[in-house]
Amino acid sequence: MGDIAYNLESNDGIVGDDFLNMIQSTAAIIPYMTLPGNHENAHKMLHYRTRFNMPKNNYAPEGLFYSLNIGPAHFVFLNSEIYFGYQHDLENSQKLWLINDLTDANTHRNERPWIIVMTHHPLYCSYDFARHSIERNYICGAEARILRDKLEDIFYEQGVDMFLAGHLHTYERMGPIYKNSTVKSELDDLNLHLNPQATVYILDGNGGSVIGHNAEISTTPHLWNYYNSNDFGYGRMTVFNNTHLYFEQFSAAKEKVTDHIWLVKTRNRF
Repeated sequence: MGDIAYNLESNDGIVGDDFLNMIQSTAAIIPYMTLPGNHENAHKMLHYRTRFNMPKNNYAPEGLFYSLNIGPAHFVFLNSEIYFGYQHDLENSQKLWLINDLTDANTHRNERPWIIVMTHHPLYCSYDFARHSIERNYICGAEARILRDKLEDIFYEQGVDMFLAGHLHTYERMGPIYKNSTVKSELDDLNLHLNPQATVYILDGNGGSVIGHNAEISTTPHLWNYYNSNDFGYGRMTVFNNTHLYFEQFSAAKEKVTDHIWLVKTRNRF
């Protein structure tokens, strides 16, 4: 979800070359789908745009935001960088495209009931009220509010099931949220939401980078927080069928799954 290779253009592009060589054996047989982060902004995203050939549409002819269908799920890849100075002129185009895309996806909800959206920047993560000057609080405060102002109502009105983001180098799983408040499902357990009535948010930015260890977790997690970790690791999602979606977080340090969540739907929100 953005910040690929740290950075693609570094050392005259050698870092990007080395990274693509590393993933070649996997990307040659499994589609490697990307979206841009702030570390792709250099040279007007030249290295990102020329190295990755993502699906294009009339609103994004260079593939900087797009969607695709896989089985019973509709995946949406958004470009959050347009809200922070890069190609700001794309903001209205992305909004119009997103509303049209999700409206169309909802006409196929019986066939593909799951809608999952991804960006680089998060809409939600826990502010740390005990340490006011840390980077986390800018990302989870001012930046997150910008994204919520632009996108949250669309996600809620269109029934987005899950939202994934990175940017902050940590892992945080949250429950169904709207307007910074928990929205109750028919059943909410530590690892289960039955028929959630708002979007479930996950921050998964702990894949690792050259800048050092991951960010410290918040000492004052919000009420909608379910699990935190700053272990290096990655997430795995399995959409089993029309009613069951499973997400788990794997810790590279512990070499095991350290968190998981089931979303179960017996009916659509519409």
